[in-house]
Amino acid sequence: MLGPIVKGTSLIGLGPFSADQVQPLLEALNLRPFGSDTTLLDDPYLPARIWRPFVGEDLEGNLPTESWASIGYHADLAGDVEYAKLARYISVCLRATNVRLRDLSDGYRAQLLSALRDRTPIGHPFDNLPLSDIHLAIHSLVAEMGSARDYLAAVVGRQIGAPPKRSDSLARLVEWLEKGLGRAQCENPLVVQFLHGWRDPVDPWLKQLTEYRNLFLHRGPMGARGFESAPRLAERATALGRLRTIEIPIPRRVDSDEMVDALILFTRLHWFIFNLGAQVARHSPYPSTLPAITSDDLVSGYLSPLISPV
Repeated sequence: MLGPIVKGTSLIGLGPFSADQVQPLLEALNLRPFGSDTTLLDDPYLPARIWRPFVGEDLEGNLPTESWASIGYHADLAGDVEYAKLARYISVCLRATNVRLRDLSDGYRAQLLSALRDRTPIGHPFDNLPLSDIHLAIHSLVAEMGSARDYLAAVVGRQIGAPPKRSDSLARLVEWLEKGLGRAQCENPLVVQFLHGWRDPVDPWLKQLTEYRNLFLHRGPMGARGFESAPRLAERATALGRLRTIEIPIPRRVDSDEMVDALILFTRLHWFIFNLGAQVARHSPYPSTLPAITSDDLVSGYLSPLISPV
């Protein structure tokens, strides 16, 4: 469905549209989709929502969440307990970022519907109680991205031979790489990806994520610091007419005067961390293929104890 669309005093949606039909519409509106949400209603009391971001798929169509779960399984089979733990931690944290990004998107949609219904003036800041849900979603999203960042750094540290105590977080790994024996690993392809995200003079996205993670976790949670601007209804021209959206201005970098929309900022960081997770998974010493259960597994695992020898 495409919407909400203002028609008189009502809000309507158009569709449904196929994926092939949606893409030209998004291009005409200068919009970029970042995920899809599917609700399973097998149990009406426990609806299951499955969010799939449009980033990080491998050649088999697996997301980093799935790849790292599989890597953990194969590492367990190989007896590499510590690597298996890190792989599972990465999978869980990346999956949590998906849920929080979905919640953030839901919050934006609810704010947009309310603003359109109330005929809120363009550019006029407003406030309401459900805004705290958006703040919580952002706070949790940033925290989980920060955890995934550190677990990925720990995996890379293991693979390049860094001492465990010098690679259990991104900050410690970068410090080790910049001093002594670690300098010899700076040309490693995975290390290059981390250092680029940390040092790039134009777009140090890992440092940007780290700043917000430290701000929200150690200096005050999202929504309590006072720099978050209230949401406002924005409008811009497109090839199909005027498009109205919700914007929540937030500094591009901590202590920066340049403001950007919070959803755009944190969706972009999510895109980067998912891509990084996919790249590290491709260099894992363990396969990321999903385990397949065959009839032989069923017989040997479940039926053989019930079969008496002849």
